[in-house]
Amino acid sequence: MSAGAYASGGATAYAGSGSKGVPSQTNGSPVVVGGGVGGGAGIFFTNATSASQLAGPFLTLGVDASFGVVGIGVQFSSGTDAAGNSIWQLSISYAPGLEVAGYGLTTSTKAAAAGAPCH
Repeated sequence: MSAGAYASGGATAYAGSGSKGVPSQTNGSPVVVGGGVGGGAGIFFTNATSASQLAGPFLTLGVDASFGVVGIGVQFSSGTDAAGNSIWQLSISYAPGLEVAGYGLTTSTKAAAAGAPCH
């Protein structure tokens, strides 16, 4: 087990029948159903053995539901690291806000280890 910090994200926008995303949507067209505003913090589980393996890009699928101070977010990401190893990550977050959404899109991650490699 190790400690560290990370920020992961992706964004998409639709215009007519077209869509654009950041980072580049390498896993096909992004899909978002619902919407809202929120934030939060949580825990994650991964098979990565170092923070650098979490860079992505990853195909990320998730659901968020929040109403005021009560909220939860769950997302699963999978992809490969620079060496071609299969990497997955499961995140569970306390996510207050006002949101009901499901999504699938390409995300990337910035990770910083605070100590020894992941175990």
